[in-house]
Amino acid sequence: MLLLVFVDGCTAFSFEIPPKKEKCFYEVVEKDQQLGMMFQVTAGGFLDIDVNVLDPQRKAIYTGTKEKDGRYSFSAESAGTYSFCFGNLMSTVTSKQVQLVITVGKPEYFSEVADEDSVSPLLDVIIQLEDAINSIGGDLDYLKMRESAHRSTNESTNERVVYWSIFEMIILVALSSWQVYYLKRFFEDRRSL
Repeated sequence: MLLLVFVDGCTAFSFEIPPKKEKCFYEVVEKDQQLGMMFQVTAGGFLDIDVNVLDPQRKAIYTGTKEKDGRYSFSAESAGTYSFCFGNLMSTVTSKQVQLVITVGKPEYFSEVADEDSVSPLLDVIIQLEDAINSIGGDLDYLKMRESAHRSTNESTNERVVYWSIFEMIILVALSSWQVYYLKRFFEDRRSL
């Protein structure tokens, strides 16, 4: 299944990949634009997935196998459609739940706006602040993905502990009942002798 994503800024979403399938997302960018991707497998099997990032000529920019999470950013060397593909081809039964954040930055053509002498130090500081805020926003999205995965793990562990406690309680009550019955019968048999 192929999905088109036309983003200006940042897009975050989660999706499921069935076993033996691959999903690709596409981003149309200009030359020299910054592209970034953060992903995390939050549920399914061993929480691993295959990742491929391809340029418009279908040449691999990044390839990863059995990855649980990752961050990757690069500058677009040519204009066109870049592909972000996630494969669950190694799994035969388990679907994988993946959270993905794709960021697209604007190419910086400050030389077209003004020459280097006329750009004030204040503008430089503003640009640095904007970059820092965008970076913090990306980090926040990444931390949200991590928190979601850890919350899922904690809830799963809590559920197992509850079920195990109930199982232990049932076994304990059953064994105690059996011991009371057995001892009662043992002493009743002694009296009849």
